[in-house]
Amino acid sequence: GILSTKTLQKRGILAKSNCTFYNIREPDLQYELYQDAVTKGMAESTYLHDVVSRLAKKQTGRTLVLVERIAHGDALAEMIPGALWVRGEDNLETRNWVKEQLKTAKGNVVAIATKGIFNTGINVFIHNLINASGGKAEHQVIQLMGRGLRTAEDKGELQYYDFWFHINEYLESHSRKRVKILKEQGHPVVVKDIDF
Repeated sequence: GILSTKTLQKRGILAKSNCTFYNIREPDLQYELYQDAVTKGMAESTYLHDVVSRLAKKQTGRTLVLVERIAHGDALAEMIPGALWVRGEDNLETRNWVKEQLKTAKGNVVAIATKGIFNTGINVFIHNLINASGGKAEHQVIQLMGRGLRTAEDKGELQYYDFWFHINEYLESHSRKRVKILKEQGHPVVVKDIDF
């Protein structure tokens, strides 16, 4: 038989999860094509940068923020004091040091990484995962959740945060798909307006 995520969570093999999607209604990009919508609505959106940075700063424990583009990570690194920012150009030693912080740090730590670096085969023990990179592919959404569902001595639950983009039909369609995938995997999902 095939064991579902929900079954593995009930058995304590995987951490429990709470998934919150925050509604994003700025900027209005209804007529933009997909790549331009990603650039203007995510990578270069000062509104989204502000929301993600405020969300990251209020978390406790080890937090991983995933971004799609370097520009987005650069902006967030400036807005979140002390954040660890790792990207493709960083050497293996730097990447490994950041991964170690996401495994063992005792205080609050925020790491920002491009999605590609933390896509597969990464073993970290995070309390909070903020997906600021969007996406719609089922295997990628499941892999993203896999980054946070590993249990640890100081962790039994993952707080997963994502965004429902109402600013563009492509981005909204992808948001809807992520919610559907997470629900199908047995994760509780709440969609709400920004309340922080």
